[in-house]
Amino acid sequence: MQYRTSAVAAIYAKSLRLPSIGGSTPSGKIVNLATNDVERFILSCVMISYLFWGPAQAIAVLGIGLKIVGPAFVAGYVLLLVIVALQFFLGKSFDFYRSKIAFITDRRVTLISQAISGARVMKMSGWEMEFNDRIVKIRDTEVTKLKGPQH
Repeated sequence: MQYRTSAVAAIYAKSLRLPSIGGSTPSGKIVNLATNDVERFILSCVMISYLFWGPAQAIAVLGIGLKIVGPAFVAGYVLLLVIVALQFFLGKSFDFYRSKIAFITDRRVTLISQAISGARVMKMSGWEMEFNDRIVKIRDTEVTKLKGPQH
């Protein structure tokens, strides 16, 4: 968890120093991109060894299963490969939906960041409920999109 937090902080600080990102991109989008990228980096560090060991173990299991069970094992193994292909397809569709939801999340994080930075002005002008309604509306849209692919 400390690696993740420090990596997000480092990416955020570095992105604010860049002239092309610091002024034109909202901070909510930067934080969201950094968080997503760091999460993928951490997962890839954990899973990189499976790139070699996965196929090696699959071939070993096929050989041992064929020797112990016989040809019936090959039918089950083929079914397993079909399920893995289905899982790959579902992962791609999840990635598609997640990219659509990331845009809504960026809007919500940007609005919350604006509300926090202008809290004093918002309080003095009596705009708390208007900002709250806008944030809740964007969050409801985000939750609806999140629940969409699941049902």
